Amino acid sequence: MTVSWALIIKGLISDIRKKVAKPVMAAKFHNTMAAIISKTASMIREKNNIKKVVLSGGVFQNIYLSDKASDLLNDAGFEVYRSSELSSTDSSLSIWQIAIAEKRQLCA
Repeated sequence: MTVSWALIIKGLISDIRKKVAKPVMAAKFHNTMAAIISKTASMIREKNNIKKVVLSGGVFQNIYLSDKASDLLNDAGFEVYRSSELSSTDSSLSIWQIAIAEKRQLCA
C-alpha cells in the first residue's frame, strides 16, 4: 500500500483555505492516520496471518489517535495491545521488538 501524502496535504490546504476549524482539521487528519494504520495492518495480516497488533511509540501518546486506531483495529478483528505499565514513548519500542524476536525464536 502506498500512502499519498500529497492528497493528505492537499486536503489540509483546502481546509485551511475554506477556514475549516482547526479541531475539525485535526480530527480529519488523525482519522485518516488511524485508517491508514488499520488498512496497513490488514494488508500485513493477509500476507502473514498476523492477528495481534501492538500500538507503541511516541505517536501513540496522542490519546485520540491511539483510541481511534484501536477501535478500527478491533473492528477489523485484531487483538490490540497498548502499553499500560511501560512508557508509551519510543523508549519502550525495543521491549516489543524483543518480545517478537523471542516468540519467533520459540516458534522456530
